[in-house]
Amino acid sequence: MPTQVPQPETWDEDVARELIGCLVLVGITYAFPDGSFSEQHQLFGYVVGADREQGIELRLAGTYAGKKYRLPPDTRTFRQAPDGEYRLKSTQEIVHGLDYTCAWTIPAPTQ
Repeated sequence: MPTQVPQPETWDEDVARELIGCLVLVGITYAFPDGSFSEQHQLFGYVVGADREQGIELRLAGTYAGKKYRLPPDTRTFRQAPDGEYRLKSTQEIVHGLDYTCAWTIPAPTQ
């Protein structure tokens, strides 16, 4: 199946380049079709790749250290993180020195 290239308004090459090497906190919400939420999850890591076709790849830290995670090729959700510490609700880890945060809502897995 061919990779779907994102629309120009969803990908900013300058932002993508700036993300490389940055520490990012990712919030993921799983939603049911009726709009209710299944669960929320958080993870964090360093951006090791940002490609218009392949997406944004993270090398995870903390609980998931050593694993990689790929985000969709969409730079619109990335926001500069205010200074301070962040406590992840899902793992209780405390993260310092974040560069960016982003949040995603995706369909809840069917059982």
